[in-house]
Amino acid sequence: MGIFSEFFNVVRLPPVMGDLMKQFKQPLLTVLVIFATAYVLTVVGCAPAAKDLQAKTAEVETATQPGEGKNLNIELVNKVPIDPKSMPECTTEEFSKLVAWGTAVDAANEAIEEMGPEKSWKKSTNIIKVASDAKSKCDVVQPYHYAKPCKRTAAKNILKTELKGYDANRINQRCEMPRKYLAKFNVQPPKVVEPKPDVKPEPKLPPVVAPTVPDTGAVPGMRTCSADEFNKIKTFRSALDIANMNIAKLGSQANWKYESNAVSSGATATKACEPLITYHQASPCQRTFTDEKTKVTQTKVYSGENLRQQCQTVRLYTYDYAQKSESLIVTGARLYFDASGLANQPIEVGSVDVNIGENCLVSNLTSNRVTYSAGQEVLLTAARVYPPQNSDNGGLQMFVFETEQGIKVECYGVEYPGVKTSKAEVVRLLKAKNTNVPLRYELL
Repeated sequence: MGIFSEFFNVVRLPPVMGDLMKQFKQPLLTVLVIFATAYVLTVVGCAPAAKDLQAKTAEVETATQPGEGKNLNIELVNKVPIDPKSMPECTTEEFSKLVAWGTAVDAANEAIEEMGPEKSWKKSTNIIKVASDAKSKCDVVQPYHYAKPCKRTAAKNILKTELKGYDANRINQRCEMPRKYLAKFNVQPPKVVEPKPDVKPEPKLPPVVAPTVPDTGAVPGMRTCSADEFNKIKTFRSALDIANMNIAKLGSQANWKYESNAVSSGATATKACEPLITYHQASPCQRTFTDEKTKVTQTKVYSGENLRQQCQTVRLYTYDYAQKSESLIVTGARLYFDASGLANQPIEVGSVDVNIGENCLVSNLTSNRVTYSAGQEVLLTAARVYPPQNSDNGGLQMFVFETEQGIKVECYGVEYPGVKTSKAEVVRLLKAKNTNVPLRYELL
């Protein structure tokens, strides 16, 4: 930034010109920045040819013009992916649309890839349909996340999280194949127009969300917790400390197993924790107190994100090992299935000849073919265990789940040891029968 700072220190506008500049529109300011950059690059001997610069300037002006019929040239204005760490978290609504977009794009890519290299592509009504659906979603999602990139943070385990960034560059790369296929055969889906997000700077207000880690200093403008709120926090902390102690006895997450004290205390702490997360997400507060032992006075902040981090270990353990007699779907987390075992297998409508391992049968409940890719995690809308029952055949023991795309998987002969079982136990028992069904909870 040093050479840019020197440039703008040298080039100063008169006061009158400065007032006029405030009235300029964004495209003209963008052009000014481009020519300023060209000047700096000329100084260091890296400037592009004048002809190239004029062409790129025209492209930027076109890319930033509002209105229908103008294609946003995101490849030009966003050449490299944005670091996910600098993005805000995707909202629930945004991520729901991204899931629908990703599913449509993956289905189109898989269908096109089955034909081989581009020279082997043939015009197909079915592939045009899925490619058009993917392109329509791309044409909405890409300009939206050019203006408003966001990330999704997923907990892989206690010590590691995974960030997935959604910006125009990444979306453009994933959308390349269906767009290229439709262009090859000169087929374009109907234009989908959605209002662009409002990205006007928000007015600066006193902070209402605490830092992401427990704070030891006061946050200006944040209210003080009431006596009733602080009593509930102390009760929760007591339950959390007991649960953490019991889980810690089991060692690292790789060594976790079912243990009655850990499951019982974890369930109690989770039950106390989750209402507090919801409450303090909307109403954070802080409390100043003096430690009786050290006599040190400090202020601690209690916010939704703060409490969510404190409860992460207990909640992950509890959801994995809590014993259930029916549904494994919970209110505090999403349940995902790693569909690698079904990767690149087109799942036709109805009962199909597709299995997972030796125990699970697959069927398609929708009216469309579904294809998953390797490593794709899909949201489950239902996951039910059928415990042993008294009957002549020894009882029914099944695990059945359905994906967001309408794929149903029925796993037989799981052989639960009792009338209840857990997500971790279902996965373990199926794996012992050479049937891999990876499941993962994502905390909300």
